[in-house]
Parts: sequence; structure tokens; C-alpha cells
Amino acid sequence: MSNGNKPKYDKYHSLDGMFFKLREMEFIKPHTKEWELRLQFIESHIILATTSGHGWLTIDGQFTELRQGHVYLCRSGQLIEAAAYSLDERGLYILRFDVIEDNPASDDTTTALKHKSLFPVQGEVILASPISVNALCENIFHSFQDEDPLKRFRTQISFHELLHTILQESLHEYDNDAEASLDHIKSYIEQHYHQDLTIEHLAKVAGVSSRHFMRLFKKRVWLRGH
Repeated sequence: MSNGNKPKYDKYHSLDGMFFKLREMEFIKPHTKEWELRLQFIESHIILATTSGHGWLTIDGQFTELRQGHVYLCRSGQLIEAAAYSLDERGLYILRFDVIEDNPASDDTTTALKHKSLFPVQGEVILASPISVNALCENIFHSFQDEDPLKRFRTQISFHELLHTILQESLHEYDNDAEASLDHIKSYIEQHYHQDLTIEHLAKVAGVSSRHFMRLFKKRVWLRGH
């Protein structure tokens, strides 16, 4: 039997005991010639949903191209700057949210992660179905401004659905990257079979930890055996 009910990778373990709250949402209107986010340290986490247009984003000095149909996550405490151009009727969505960690070891058991966030995803996430994410963002934006408190409460549920979608897409990317790493290692072993190849060395070649390399290797062996 598969142990698929367990989190697949270590970085997603941090989701246990985390709570999320949408704090602010902005819709950059269609046909805006240019939108700019000036260089700043951010106090909350940010999702940029590029439902249209193109542009660029820097996170702690690392440059990323903004591409239509993708989302970009920035963690609290990071230094970011961004700009977008040529937006159509779908515009651009900016969601600011807080990540709260349930930390039993602390006197204050609900501590906001404002400096060193454990949120497992950052940077670009490629969406398999950008239309569904666009629809979620549109729905969240309208209900978030509603005067009805129950509709605003429902917004938080929709926001969690959005986060779940993004995390699933990120995990899918991670799986693909892992498979590519193992394929690379297979070729490396075939070319260097005469050398004394250790787990530590192969993990270094793959660019992952020894523990994670063993987990990926065992997973592939298990799948091929069933």
C-alpha cells in the first residue's frame, strides 16, 4: 500500500500548524499602461496573480520575469520590487496575507512569521489551469469588499482554496524537477560507474540533500516495483 496520505516532501511539513488570513487585495485595472511596486521590505506575504500583461519582479535582488497565467509568491520580510505592463480586461491581482504559526513552545502560541517565514513556496508557480485561478481571484476580490459579513467570511474560505491550488501546482512542479534530477543522476552513474560513487556525492550532483535523494530514489524504485 502507498503511504500517499503523508506529506511527500519535507518543505510541506511546515503547513501543519499554519493558519492563513487574507489581509488586503488589490485589483490593478485593465488597460493600465504601467503598474509599479517600489522597492520595499514587505510586512505580509504577497501573491501576484498575473492574469494578463507582462513585467518583472525582484525578490531579495533576484530577477524574475512576470509572465501571464503564472502566480508569484513573496514572503514577509523579503525585499521586493515589481512592475507590469500592457494589462488587458483581466487586469492583475495582488493579495496580501498573513501566515500565523501555532507554536506551543512560545508564550504567545500564535506568532506571525514576519521575518523568517516557513511558508513552503516562493517565487514563480506555473499554473496548469490559469483560468480557474483567475476565476477564484475575481470571486475573492468582489466578495472581499461586500458589506455582508458572511460573504466576507466566505472570502477567507475561497482564499484557502486559492492557496491549496497554488500549493498543488508547486508540488507538481517539484515532482517534475525531482524526476528530471533522477534522470540526470542515472546518466551520471552510467558515465562514471568506474568511480566510487557515494550517496553524498550523487545528492550533491543532483543538488539536493542526501536524505531527500534517498527518499526520491526509494520512491522511484517502489513505483517501478508495483
